[in-house]
Amino acid sequence: MRRAVSESAFANLFNPHPWLFWLTAGGALLSTAYDDSPARAIWFLAGFYVALVGVKVVCARIVSSSGRPFSPEPYRRALVASAVLRTVTGVFVMIHFFPTLLDLGSTSA
Repeated sequence: MRRAVSESAFANLFNPHPWLFWLTAGGALLSTAYDDSPARAIWFLAGFYVALVGVKVVCARIVSSSGRPFSPEPYRRALVASAVLRTVTGVFVMIHFFPTLLDLGSTSA
């Protein structure tokens, strides 16, 4: 288990997704949390990385517990489910932030 956690942490060091998160929304969220309370910022930071590494460890354990690799059909279903979940999340984010984008465009003119 310790090896799986350390390998997941090492893989995430070179994964661009956390870096993109911190460069966009994460940095602002962490700064706001720190202004509110340094302890809240530490909990936010720790929670983010525990969730990031933990989800990957759990997924790896589920896949490895079967004792055989994914066959093409379940793998395809997992990819389709992931694509649908990401698309739905993206649409919700766009709907939520679209009014803000329109407001920013009107104030800069």
